Amino acid sequence: MCQAHRGLFAGLLLLVLTLVAVSCYFVVRQNAFNAASSERHQLYASFITYCTQLSVLAVSTSAVVIAAAKFRQLRFVPSADVDCPSARSSIMLETSLLIAALTAVALLECFRAVSAVISFTSSSDDADVVVVGVLAVATSTLSFIEASVQTVFIVDALRRVVRSTGQQRRKPGRTLVTFLLLANVSLFVVTLFEVERPENIAIHSAVCGSMAWYIIERAAFPLSIFYRFHSVICLSNIWNSAYTLSREK
Repeated sequence: MCQAHRGLFAGLLLLVLTLVAVSCYFVVRQNAFNAASSERHQLYASFITYCTQLSVLAVSTSAVVIAAAKFRQLRFVPSADVDCPSARSSIMLETSLLIAALTAVALLECFRAVSAVISFTSSSDDADVVVVGVLAVATSTLSFIEASVQTVFIVDALRRVVRSTGQQRRKPGRTLVTFLLLANVSLFVVTLFEVERPENIAIHSAVCGSMAWYIIERAAFPLSIFYRFHSVICLSNIWNSAYTLSREK
């Protein structure tokens, strides 16, 4: 239980820091409307948001990789060998929904990265715009990598159980699963506010066109939000089910 508490504390700390960074973004953006150099303040606000996303994504990706290594100690149980039909159906459904949501995340981040590259290369005379553009591309790329790695981990971990009572007592990887639960809540918060950022809309609609970007975003963004929400559910199921002794027939 102490290990879970450590993961809970670290996750709560990450969530609080994320909320503080989001609040700072809105404060800086509000000041942009009252300042003579409003465009400069908008760039500062974007810089804060992208740095926050990159930090959370980097920490989350590292936690997923370490958790996957720890879960290799557990026994893999194929879906066909799960003894309870309802549990078997639940695993298959959760896997299908997660992969479908990941597809939407991949498409959205691909459009964002390409439009950001085109946008900042056409404004190469302004160093600040280039920096923000590079951060936007890095954020989209790392977001796709993190979502892909996490999806592989979740699909595998949903089918793993402890091998012995010793592992059941130690609960390897539970600290990181607890942390990832709250890390996904942090990413959910950041993603939720991202759609309303006017500088994002300006960057992407300038390349794709206002109507085209509106359609792309409204089609893919709900599934991107759903991906984070469903990841929390899957991680909760892993937290509960991975430390039972057997699910074989």
